[in-house]
Amino acid sequence: MAARHFGFRSLVRRATFVAAAFAVLAGCGSLRQVACLPTADTTLLMDDLMAGAGTSKLKNTTEAPRRTTIKYAIEGRDREGDLYQSGTPSAAVVLVPGASTSGKDDARLVAFAEALARMRFTVLVPDIPNVRQLRVKPEDAKVIADGFVYLAGRPDLAPQGRVGMGAFSYALGPTVIAALEPAVREKVRFVMGVGGYYNIVDTIKYFMTGYFREGDGPLQYVQPNWYGKWVFVHSNVDRFPDAADRETLTEMANLKIKDPAVDVAALADKLRSPEGKALYAMLNNSDPEKVPGFLASLPADVRTDIEALDLSKRDLSQLKARVLLFHGYDDNLVPYTESLAFARATGGNARTFLINGFVHVDFAKTGFTDGWRMGCAINELLAERWR
Repeated sequence: MAARHFGFRSLVRRATFVAAAFAVLAGCGSLRQVACLPTADTTLLMDDLMAGAGTSKLKNTTEAPRRTTIKYAIEGRDREGDLYQSGTPSAAVVLVPGASTSGKDDARLVAFAEALARMRFTVLVPDIPNVRQLRVKPEDAKVIADGFVYLAGRPDLAPQGRVGMGAFSYALGPTVIAALEPAVREKVRFVMGVGGYYNIVDTIKYFMTGYFREGDGPLQYVQPNWYGKWVFVHSNVDRFPDAADRETLTEMANLKIKDPAVDVAALADKLRSPEGKALYAMLNNSDPEKVPGFLASLPADVRTDIEALDLSKRDLSQLKARVLLFHGYDDNLVPYTESLAFARATGGNARTFLINGFVHVDFAKTGFTDGWRMGCAINELLAERWR
């Protein structure tokens, strides 16, 4: 959800092990039957992501992307976004940022969009005002759907109707809701999710308390991430009816996001509404079984938004798109089990890539197997250019 969550160039820290992994895959017949065969383009893209702003073979051999701010209207709704193009496109993607004050201008999101453009994707990053205010709202789905409708209506940008969607973190929720809209569902070819959720209540339990479970297995624990808690406050504080509590909670969230060690107890003492006190109590609660009760004490509008964003309440078997889910075992904002549950809910229409070293959507460490898995994931994404 933060700006750092778009660090796709940080997904690859070393290039040598990638080349070695690809070489083994190419030479091992048994692996060919069960694994992907990453292409030369996959190697180029991974190398470019590793290079960041530095030189790479992909940069040296492709036209520099053009980033243009465009305005468009869908059924009278005025929209704006950034369009990335380089050379003749083979496919298109609506790339949806997570909650970040930089929004569509996040430097690492821009770098990833440019890399995809060099790989012959037309990339549209819609401007979503809620994103810049660290909010994830159900109404964002309409902005995303309108971006898709715009691209799908431009065969010069999306040849043969090859258009998909990609989303990071909690933005996967409104993106999937957009993909289920009647005007979109029959046209969207693929949906890519990185560190996304499925059951929003289980996910809230996780970033509030650190507890999760895989299927019917035992509870597991990871140290909860402070950031998710306070972005949750930012995302919902506008729904609180008490103006003074809205101001106090916003101040608390701003302070904690800037410095997680700061003591906000004095500010908490100013909270006067039952809803405000319930939210603060939930932020300090460590029992996952108490979370639903706290949620029930929040304002009705907050509960309505949570219900609307809960993908477990949707029939994901209605998704026509191919689904690519990337998730880290080390994710401390959304547990990897959410992608597994999402994939099951699609009825077999999803490919899930679970990778050690992923911290939400930042790839902090690499190994032979994980580099291979990341290569396979990127290979699948690039294959959408001709499917």
